[in-house]
Amino acid sequence: MSGSRHVMWHPLYAVAAVALLMIVNTASAEPVDSIKDLKAANWNLSFTAEDGFCLDYNGVNLIRSSTLVIHNGQYTSQYFNYTNKDNHITVQDIPGGKMVIIEHHSKTFTGTHKITLLPNKAAFQFGYGMPADISNGRMDYCFGYMSAQPFMGRHYSATGAKGEKSGIIPIIFQKADENFAPYLYKDITFDSTLGKLNIHVDGDLDGQELLDFRNGGIARARRTPILWSGIFGKPMEGGKRYSQTITITIEPAAPKELPMRASNGGAVEISNAKKVQEPADGDALIIPEPKEIKLLDNNFELNAATQIVVADGANERDFSGALQFASEVRSICNLDLKIVRESQVASEKNLILVGELTRNKALAKAAGANDLTPPAKDEGYGIKVTPDAVLVAGYDPAGSFYGMQTLRQLVRSEQGRSFIRGCQVTDWPTMKFRGVLLYTGKDALPFHKKLIDRIFTRFKYNYLVLECSNMQWKTNPELATEISESQDDVRQEIEYARRNFIEVIPEISTLGHAGWMFKNGQNRNIAEDVSILNNYCPSKKETYDFVFNIIDEICDLFKPVYIHIGHDEVANYNKFPTCPLCSGKSMTELFGEDIQKLHNYANKKGVRLIIWGDMLLAPGEASSQMNAPNSVESRKRRDMVPKDIIIADWHYSPARVKDYTSLKLFKDAGFNVIAAPWNDPINISGFAEAAKRDAIMGQLLTLWVGFNSNENDLKREKKQFIAMVLAGECAWNDGKTTFEELPYNTEEVFDQSYERKQPVLVTRDGFTTDIRSYYNVKLADQPSGSGWIGMGPDQDLSNAPTGLVRLKGIEFRMADSTSENSALRIASSMDLDASYPSKVDIRLNTRAKSLFFLHTAARFDETGKKAGAYMVSYSDGTQVEIPLIYGINITAWNDPKDCPKCKVAWAAKGKAYEKSVIRMMEWANPSPEKTITGITMLSNNTESGPALLAISGTE
Repeated sequence: MSGSRHVMWHPLYAVAAVALLMIVNTASAEPVDSIKDLKAANWNLSFTAEDGFCLDYNGVNLIRSSTLVIHNGQYTSQYFNYTNKDNHITVQDIPGGKMVIIEHHSKTFTGTHKITLLPNKAAFQFGYGMPADISNGRMDYCFGYMSAQPFMGRHYSATGAKGEKSGIIPIIFQKADENFAPYLYKDITFDSTLGKLNIHVDGDLDGQELLDFRNGGIARARRTPILWSGIFGKPMEGGKRYSQTITITIEPAAPKELPMRASNGGAVEISNAKKVQEPADGDALIIPEPKEIKLLDNNFELNAATQIVVADGANERDFSGALQFASEVRSICNLDLKIVRESQVASEKNLILVGELTRNKALAKAAGANDLTPPAKDEGYGIKVTPDAVLVAGYDPAGSFYGMQTLRQLVRSEQGRSFIRGCQVTDWPTMKFRGVLLYTGKDALPFHKKLIDRIFTRFKYNYLVLECSNMQWKTNPELATEISESQDDVRQEIEYARRNFIEVIPEISTLGHAGWMFKNGQNRNIAEDVSILNNYCPSKKETYDFVFNIIDEICDLFKPVYIHIGHDEVANYNKFPTCPLCSGKSMTELFGEDIQKLHNYANKKGVRLIIWGDMLLAPGEASSQMNAPNSVESRKRRDMVPKDIIIADWHYSPARVKDYTSLKLFKDAGFNVIAAPWNDPINISGFAEAAKRDAIMGQLLTLWVGFNSNENDLKREKKQFIAMVLAGECAWNDGKTTFEELPYNTEEVFDQSYERKQPVLVTRDGFTTDIRSYYNVKLADQPSGSGWIGMGPDQDLSNAPTGLVRLKGIEFRMADSTSENSALRIASSMDLDASYPSKVDIRLNTRAKSLFFLHTAARFDETGKKAGAYMVSYSDGTQVEIPLIYGINITAWNDPKDCPKCKVAWAAKGKAYEKSVIRMMEWANPSPEKTITGITMLSNNTESGPALLAISGTE
């Protein structure tokens, strides 16, 4: 997977946006480059370079954002993008509404949007074209990333060139990229929550697709559930002008009177609670979760005389775990521990003994006395921490190394004491292959070493795939650019990784995504199409002279067990085959013959190949990423691929576990298989669960960030690196812990690990509150729709905890039953079953060092949007606002996405949804000396509808 798809997995996602939002006076006819919340009739329209169009109707969002990308088909040349910022906007008053004219300009594209906003009607007319000298133009036009909520559970009917289609937009996400309409619909009508809503397409546009992007793998879909409506890859002739109009018409639903669910609580009962806060996982949190752990009463005290003892015959790799542990102790405890060999030890106390029982006699003796035997599993280990000694016994050298990674996480420094938490651990990995893919680059070496020291090893990864398109080649030095990594740096990284039990696998993109071969004007003689340099010609001998030279060079440098040769998305960005030598054969024939040639050559050198799996999958055979045209061709391709080639089965759309079906398909076809997710937590945890279900080889986390890999990537794409925590957890443990059930925040853990900070483990006294008199909604729903969100008992929180409970270490007082009022709900713009208050005052009389809010929301909303607030009032008349920001410190009950400023307090499999969640937000009181007299819960009347279940606090 190379080129642009390393940053995103779908052509539509090529939009990278940086824009300044400007609030303008829309009464002016002077051109501007953005508009914000332009009100016209019953519409609100915004346009920015970052998000394109945003459209609301009577306060309800319809279009979250939109994109326009004009490119050359391969995305190596981009002729226009909204983010070019060359957008000139004027606004005109017209009878009954407004007209917005947006002129888009670049040297290679001109276009004009004329948007007419009238009561219940919004028309988007678009005229555009390219210069005559451009022959390879393609248009990706997303008319709307449409908010899914007005359409969920609602009937629709559509017509297009391929006929008619009707049905129900499912309430629950079913399948990534499902097309609800006939391919390229011209007309579609929804029975939406707003009324009858019609979208009609006229002009040169053949129609639009309507795809289900809820739980989608792109950033916009992760912010909120959306449907995607638009077209991608539309060919454009140079010199020709095009025109199209897309019109939205709404017949508003008749208003109806809704019952009011008021909140009429009184003074809140506050109950003192000893240890209201405890560490969520005790005080021995180990990541990844070990197979077995037993806490012991006594700890091992660390001091300047403590020694780390390795076997007399320990080699450089055997020392690695001890060295890393010593470095960790130095950072956390400011102690320099000596590493000695067993024959140098005079005492049997104050020791940390590490190794295999067959090689370290001192360890074997202590293990026998303490009843410690490592599990007979590859990479397995056992640990026992006693007051006199710490024993780390590996089944093999890798197991000893991973045991020391666990021991790193048991080091504590509190109130002048340094110690290792007393416990006994038995552990081994579930997956044999646990890898991460990174780019090379001239600045990569120091960054990658730091990642190896602090992230790879700590979370027990054993493979690093290096994408080598930006490496200097001795056989082809002319391919080098200013960011190409030297082979000396790569060699150092290989050696450093192997010392830390990490095998490095080189990755080169072949057949497709082969643009790296043609840098600086090189090798054009072997290009399949010189106008789009994405493929080499598989029918030329010269092609394989070049590729085999590269493989030789890779083998000399890496001494690899495996080489990853790509082979994904061969024709996604251009037509293939095109050259006269290839035109007589099918894609399947050329693909299979190319694989055979590369396999035969690698086989002679004793190397196994890995390829991506998308070209071997047809629609219906996987949850996403299926690039064979049909099941007949996909089966032919799978039959043509030698079965000793490993399939890296990449799927980036979060899907239900049962929908990750291709792992078993490949395994049943005779392949070893690796699941390859991206950075979305639901994608990672669900795909890993499916991988364990199907007992495949392992997991490869793909991090498509930074063509010149360096530490600045953490600032730009930190989310991708944070994913290494969860992916490490999922690859090692046996499935006991899923993403929603983690006893930690992955970003906090990444920061602590990367910066070598000790985790905060506290026990505090405090109080619980009884806010049950304020509850105004049941968490359980009824068949009549009279409960939680009015959508029936399959869409509720009836299985939520009740009574006095401890969630993630915090004690809360909740309702006695979810069938009675069990939450305090405030208003949202999507309330159809009842009306809720926009403001509720909760009366308190207490002091607190911190407060813990147990809350959720009724519906999804845009990540980053303010859904409401808690306003804390003090006895002196001052107030402090705690904003509720969707996706940051609150989410919907059925939205299990990663949320940086709150934790999942409770998670369970719902009756219809795969996961239901309730979140906990901690607020540090800036004035703990003041008495809190009340908390006002405020709604911003957005889509979410916050709901409060409980409040606890610490003294």
